[in-house]
Amino acid sequence: MKASVSLDMDKLWAFIRSLSLSVNNKRWLAEKLLEDAGTERLAKDDWAAGITGAWKDDGLTAEEEVALLRNARVQGVTRKLVEL
Repeated sequence: MKASVSLDMDKLWAFIRSLSLSVNNKRWLAEKLLEDAGTERLAKDDWAAGITGAWKDDGLTAEEEVALLRNARVQGVTRKLVEL
């Protein structure tokens, strides 16, 4: 379960600076924050991966896909699709 906390960034920065971290500790903290931010960004950017190639494994040709889409649009009304 993820928790969301609203922080005052100035207070957070003041707290981190009050810890008197060594250079190595600061570098470690910075690397961990960047790694976590990169992971979150990848997760957000990865939304398209689920639909990439979604139709490629169904064995239909492009013409068959178009025909399926066109037939799915018909709802028994008098609307006619016009080729452009």
